[in-house]
Amino acid sequence: MRSKGLIDIYAVGGNGGSLAQKYWEIIPFPKFEESKQDKIAKLYHNVEIDYKSDTFTLDNFLDKDNEYNQTAGIYELDKTAKQLKEILNKTIDNIINDKPIDIKFYD
Repeated sequence: MRSKGLIDIYAVGGNGGSLAQKYWEIIPFPKFEESKQDKIAKLYHNVEIDYKSDTFTLDNFLDKDNEYNQTAGIYELDKTAKQLKEILNKTIDNIINDKPIDIKFYD
């Protein structure tokens, strides 16, 4: 919409403007059928999948993680990235402090 100049036409306020509700009826928002809306929504949050990290090992991690990532939404990817970062940080801390390293993908 911005590239077509529509945001500039309908914008109110400063800092790039926002869309005033009084214009919503005339703004050409896409009207997708419900099945398409569901597909788009799954790109952001797919409730049908679960990160089964209790089955992960160092040997199968890449395969299982890649399989999960193929259907995960942005929300799930963010959540699992934070979990993996925590595991990595703990492992690095153990290496630095000369502690035993025990990588587990679950609590």
